[in-house]
Amino acid sequence: MITKGQAKFYQSLHHKKYRKEHGFFLVEGKKIVSDVFQYDWPCEVVLMTKEHEEFFNFNFPNHQHLFEVLEENDLKKLSQLNTSPGVIAVLKNKDTKPADSFKGFVLGLDGIKDPGNLGTIIRSAEWFGFEAIYLVNECVEWTNAKVLQASMGSFIHIPIIESDIIRISEMKNFTHYAFEMEGKNAFEVKFQKPAMLWFGSESHGLSNELKNLKPEKVTIPKSVSNSKTESLNVATAVAIGIAAAMQSK
Repeated sequence: MITKGQAKFYQSLHHKKYRKEHGFFLVEGKKIVSDVFQYDWPCEVVLMTKEHEEFFNFNFPNHQHLFEVLEENDLKKLSQLNTSPGVIAVLKNKDTKPADSFKGFVLGLDGIKDPGNLGTIIRSAEWFGFEAIYLVNECVEWTNAKVLQASMGSFIHIPIIESDIIRISEMKNFTHYAFEMEGKNAFEVKFQKPAMLWFGSESHGLSNELKNLKPEKVTIPKSVSNSKTESLNVATAVAIGIAAAMQSK
């Protein structure tokens, strides 16, 4: 049983301000919470309805001290989703690796606002084996509930780092590549590792600040020269762009 104070604290984590202040966030769903235990993400407590108790006790007996069973209505009050999946974990932010430990491909995101896009991008970056994701210029917060749901648990497997261009400019080991409407064909570029691949929002593109990094401009070419489509969805562009980088020899 949780106290009223605990319930109030967990509800406060619905808001970015308190997630930042306390260093905790919520994830929901049996699969994501199972991955939390399987891959040792720091967990404070798991709140669940009675129907999920047997599954978690059987599969994760070493974590039973973290389990709290709540009435369905009480758990709904703590859920951030329209339909509660019946399992909520309170997780602690994880320390990230230093930048000089990354030797391959890293993703840079500039001003990405849509949580669904960011969650999908996290999945793609993890799928293709990128080592980290850097967020700059007020990207949507990666612990946002919609981002976490769209990531399908991929946030567990790839470091996501909120930073700024000044700090990134001090990381001298990276070669920077900016994906824009005009530039070298991404499928013909020989990407030099360690590399940071940059993508901006569909509405504003990449910020002027990125010019300080002196990135090489690359583009995803249209296959049909008379295509009337002005741009790709940013999550789609990222998937194509990072796939092109991975096949670079």
